[in-house]
Amino acid sequence: MIIASTAGIDAFSFDYAGNGAWTKADVISLLSTYARNGVYFQHDGSMPLVSTVEGPASAADWVEIKATSGCFFMPDWSSLGAKVAVELEGLEIDTYGDASYIQYLNGKPYMMAVSPWFYTNLPGYNKNWMWPEKEMLLWPRRWNQILFLQPDYVEIISWNDFGEASMDHSGLHYPLPVWANQYKNNVATVIDESLILMYQLHDVMSCNDGGTVVNTASQLQVEVLPEDSVIISRYIGFMATLGSSASVRITVGGTTMTSGWLREPAGGVGVYYGTLYLEDGITGDVTAELVRDDVKVIQMTGDAIGGCRDDGYANFNFNVVGSFSPQTVSADTANLDDLVCNAGTGAVDFAVICSKSCRYGYCPFGACVCTGMGEQTELPEATGVLGYAKSDTNYIGLCSFLYNYGFEFDKYCSTTENSLSTPSVSPFLPDYCTGGTATDDWTEYGADDLCAWLCSYGYCPIRICSCSSQGTLVPLDNIAVPSDIVLPDEDNMTLDNMCTFACNYGVCVCEVSDESSPACDWTLSFDTLLDLAAVSDSYTAYCNEIYALNDVNDGYDTLFGYYVKYVDNLIQPAIDTFMAHDGWTFFECAWGSGADATDPGDLACPDTSDIDRENQLLQNGMTVTWSFANETGFWAVLEETYGIEQAWVKMGSIEVATDCVPGSISCLGSVCVTTSPCIAKFLKYDNFPMKADDIVVPNPKDIFTEAGTGLGDLPDKIDATTFDIMLGQWNGSGLDPVQVVSMPVALAQQAVSAMQQVKDLGETEKEEDIYTIVEDPDSAPMAIMGMLVDAGGVALAARDAEGFATMASLRRGMGEGVEEQATLIQKITRSSDQ
Repeated sequence: MIIASTAGIDAFSFDYAGNGAWTKADVISLLSTYARNGVYFQHDGSMPLVSTVEGPASAADWVEIKATSGCFFMPDWSSLGAKVAVELEGLEIDTYGDASYIQYLNGKPYMMAVSPWFYTNLPGYNKNWMWPEKEMLLWPRRWNQILFLQPDYVEIISWNDFGEASMDHSGLHYPLPVWANQYKNNVATVIDESLILMYQLHDVMSCNDGGTVVNTASQLQVEVLPEDSVIISRYIGFMATLGSSASVRITVGGTTMTSGWLREPAGGVGVYYGTLYLEDGITGDVTAELVRDDVKVIQMTGDAIGGCRDDGYANFNFNVVGSFSPQTVSADTANLDDLVCNAGTGAVDFAVICSKSCRYGYCPFGACVCTGMGEQTELPEATGVLGYAKSDTNYIGLCSFLYNYGFEFDKYCSTTENSLSTPSVSPFLPDYCTGGTATDDWTEYGADDLCAWLCSYGYCPIRICSCSSQGTLVPLDNIAVPSDIVLPDEDNMTLDNMCTFACNYGVCVCEVSDESSPACDWTLSFDTLLDLAAVSDSYTAYCNEIYALNDVNDGYDTLFGYYVKYVDNLIQPAIDTFMAHDGWTFFECAWGSGADATDPGDLACPDTSDIDRENQLLQNGMTVTWSFANETGFWAVLEETYGIEQAWVKMGSIEVATDCVPGSISCLGSVCVTTSPCIAKFLKYDNFPMKADDIVVPNPKDIFTEAGTGLGDLPDKIDATTFDIMLGQWNGSGLDPVQVVSMPVALAQQAVSAMQQVKDLGETEKEEDIYTIVEDPDSAPMAIMGMLVDAGGVALAARDAEGFATMASLRRGMGEGVEEQATLIQKITRSSDQ
């Protein structure tokens, strides 16, 4: 946890969305290593706090994870519920999603999300959308909601993800000390005054949008093209942390503009914020000044507004520029305990009535959204009139409060009691797409049926489909399931996502047109990879991949038997190395046997790395019975660190040390004789881990055999099992170094390389004594395997850039043949072009 402590990390949030689900063993291993460290945050002082980014499909894993680690689990499974981290297109962020969670949790802790912006264009993760906020004020508005709701925890998300890291967002830190102390302690002291501006640099109407959309169909939101969205109205959001009031002047391209604050903190101390609308045609360099009593407190310069990136594209990140005053102050904010909500709004049918009610301090978060806090507004004289909701239970409290103070809202309330009902669909949800058709460009490919079916269920990506109706999202039983459709062979992320979404619900109707499928001559064969490489330019990369597989397959089956022996002989050394390193710490031991045995745990288990020392401690032979103290952790580390599956291990008895202690020696002058015989000793382990009798080594070739005639699916199969086939390593170990080693090389090249490595190692075993390889840590094949999966406990290099350089050097040292083989495979599959 030293690294985590240095980095300021005090809790884990496991991302199940970015790169797939975490294995249960990985999570347990990390928590067992770090969760009880002193810097790790403990919920209620005793339970390590753990969260996720999505991952509801792995919910069952957490039963064992929680039981094993004792953690307090607060998952983010918001894909199953309301999205609260960001707003829908152009609307101010609200708290209805938070309210739904808080009410449903019914007293259980709730973690509230806050985000300054969201934009991602990462096709590799099937993501290319943004959630903008028109006035560039999402950050302060969300923090005001946090201070009002006071959730149990706050999580800052999408702070500066990889896809959002192209611009400097460090200025967003400036108000955090004040907000954090207000949240935790109700009051904060302003010492450093600051000013930040938030705005977009590029002109969406003049730049290429890169296929980005506003909102995302993946969250069942109605998508909007950037040029039709709120971002064509240009604003500069500005925010200041101040000890007393001041004004802001902003200059863009020589035009100086002044704008007042939309929100000022109670008592004048804290975070102020406002927004400035830019008229059409205003572009250029940006400067700003914070002025108090005609004195410039802060001056700063920001990046120019206008134009596009050098490549003609727009970057939809927002730019942040900020500066501190050179002078410090010391002023305390108002205590939150002394404040109430005094400004608010609501959904379409609640905006007006909530605005009135929140102004007077009554702002129920289930019906309204508080937008400002301050001192209690003086209430009118109470009338005693009883107000009743007309039909919707969501108005009960609002009607009762307002009618008592003389306010009437006949549309929602009356003075007579009525029969009420709770709406079957929340009035606080946005509209969804309920119908659609394919755009003109996609109609010819038969996408009309697919768009009609998907849009009826709210999934209507605007780049291919056009939403024709919006409303309440409800299950529809009368929508015709589309027939099989033939789609173009295009690298189109939106199309792929549509087909995947439909197939996830049992409607797998997408097929690639025949004309795009590579025409391969399956009767061709080549004696060697060299022969294939010489003519590889005459065939498609797809066909070359299959031809190469056939070449590598030649003689493979015979050599695979030697490879199995190679792997089989690595297992016991790996177990021994683990037990000698720290495997023994996962056990408790009973010394002796029968009635004379100690209770498990009374004595530490023997350190198997120093058998001689343990043996010297014995007066007579001794039996040590091993029992698991942490069985889950033992198997997790053995699998993840050493690549050994649980099925490859059995528990048995072994005599690990035998010797004898010399008897007494008697000497007369220079003549010495032994007066008693040598005393035999031994140290026996019962229930000790060792290699199982029957080992099944996965065969990388199986992936092709199972593919049968469906070779068109071959790339997907290889991609899904990259680790299985890389260097022929064992299946299911859960390690991910191969992602670093392979990266995006040709998928079939990985398969060819894996099978070729099996053949190479099989030849090595065929020609050499396998134990020479296993016992020689300088052996290049052993070192490479050790680096990738710690096979046999051998790992000569760390998993970093320097370590990979070391492995590359070892590989080059394995001989010209191996290097030539790799070069041929790269040429044949054209992996350098991929």
